[in-house]
Amino acid sequence: MHRYLVISAVLTLVGTLASDAFADGDYHLSCTESRIVDLGRSKLLVASCKRRDGSINTHTNILLELFIANDDGSMVWRRNGGFASTCVLPSLEGSKLRALCRKRDGSGVVSTIDLDENIANYDGKLEYVGP
Repeated sequence: MHRYLVISAVLTLVGTLASDAFADGDYHLSCTESRIVDLGRSKLLVASCKRRDGSINTHTNILLELFIANDDGSMVWRRNGGFASTCVLPSLEGSKLRALCRKRDGSGVVSTIDLDENIANYDGKLEYVGP
């Protein structure tokens, strides 16, 4: 019986650590100085993020076009989405990315996507944790 309790406790701890590391995103809860760097066809999220040991990684980043697409003017989560080629003037308000995105008919529309949905801080490094 004691053996099963120890195994159960270890599995619970491992599950807790894994869920804390890759919660449903929420990078902004442990990162500061977040900003978007517009590199033309690339949009980079840059932030200072806290590590487990309490230190700060002052320059972690992630290429957003690898995970976000422009679907007829709406930014959506999609691997290798390439939104940066059709969305301009990116700005960040809290965890929300806002940009002017081109629709299929050529018109532009302001689109917003919450980066906290699928971007997480994993021990001081920004990571994509979505589908």
